Amino acid sequence: MTWTFEDGLRFECARDLMTAMIGISSGKIAEEMQKINPDQELIQKLKADSFSFARRRESFHVHDKEKIESIFSEFTEVVRQAYTLQLTDSVAETCDHIEGQLSEKIN
Repeated sequence: MTWTFEDGLRFECARDLMTAMIGISSGKIAEEMQKINPDQELIQKLKADSFSFARRRESFHVHDKEKIESIFSEFTEVVRQAYTLQLTDSVAETCDHIEGQLSEKIN
C-alpha cells in the first residue's frame, strides 16, 4: 500500500502531538513534585496519562488516517494552548530580565 508525502507529514505531526502531550504531562509532574506536599494521586494519574500517550503514539502507522485525524482533533488545541502559555511566560520573563538590567544601568 502506498502513501503520499502529505500522509507522511500528517503521521509525523500526529506522533509529535503525542510526544508534546507526554512533555506536558511530564512538566505537570515536575511542578507537582516541587510542592511541599505533592499530590501523589495526581502524580500517578499524570504518569498513567504519559504512559497512555506513549502507547497511543506507537499504536498507529501512516495508513491509519482515522486514528491520525482523531489525534489532531483531540490534541491540537491542547498542545497549542500549552505552548502558547509557555511562550508567553518565557517572553514575560525575558522582558522582566531586560527591564531589570536597564533599571540597574539607569540607577
